[in-house]
Amino acid sequence: MTRVPYDPALVPIAEYALPLYGTMREVDDLASTRDGIAARAAALDLDALARDHGVDIEHRGIPGSGGELLTIIRPRSGASGAAAIVYVHGGGLVMGHRLQNAEELASIATRFGAPVVTVDYRLAPAHPYPAAIDDVANAWALVRDDLGFDPVLIGRSAGAGLAAALAIRLRDAGEPGPRALALWAPMLDDRSDTESCHAYEDTGLWDAVSNRTAWAAYLADARDVVPVDAAPGRATDLSALGPVYIDVGTSEIFRDEAVAFAQSLWRAGVAADLHVWSGVFHGFDAGPATAVSDRVHATRDAWIARVLADPEPA
Repeated sequence: MTRVPYDPALVPIAEYALPLYGTMREVDDLASTRDGIAARAAALDLDALARDHGVDIEHRGIPGSGGELLTIIRPRSGASGAAAIVYVHGGGLVMGHRLQNAEELASIATRFGAPVVTVDYRLAPAHPYPAAIDDVANAWALVRDDLGFDPVLIGRSAGAGLAAALAIRLRDAGEPGPRALALWAPMLDDRSDTESCHAYEDTGLWDAVSNRTAWAAYLADARDVVPVDAAPGRATDLSALGPVYIDVGTSEIFRDEAVAFAQSLWRAGVAADLHVWSGVFHGFDAGPATAVSDRVHATRDAWIARVLADPEPA
């Protein structure tokens, strides 16, 4: 398969990220990365973060999760009403931490004058399906029922897959879903059999080899009959989920499954925005700002502003 080349401005970021990730053939291949993410999160100076961004930070336990936490980042000015954001972190379902993007989330809270709730979930392989989606669902219930928020749900990478899975689970249970759903570079489909997966088979970033390893760790005993709340890319009914925002890069494995998911939403009559960014690879925004990353963030921000402002987004 022919690869779409990386945007030249992003190439240094790709070279920086290669030794951080590498290709994962066993989950233990990323042990140092997993530990590093957790250590950086534990070392965050949350008092300085709160002071610099004008926010208050509160942690709460997620009921029924086995000790996982969520963190509420509340702006000290501008917050009113029930509008909020629930954020689900990435990490391939095998690594990650709710505070790994804390600086970005605090900035979002202050820019939009809305609380941001960032959610932890148990990780595979120690905790395979349905641990992660159950944790996110329990966090969602706490946010809606105890905190009284009416949130926009945003997920990144594996967190985007969990966000989509939660929206489907809530709809099927007849429970209130998110006012809007944003999927940033979503990890949706365990089959890893698209053209973009084959094109980016062994790149050393988050590639198809790493993806299959992560899915196998997460699905475990559910691999023979995969539920849609494990791999929402398998869902055949995506009605009543909108509005939805999806973005993805041309130069990453998730490109084709994200486009297919958008097409399924459109066939179901769902209002869905799809942005496919030329030359962008998975995890491109881990490095310094570039012209393309500025465009991506501006587009995300415009959508967030719109759905937070609209009491009944459509």
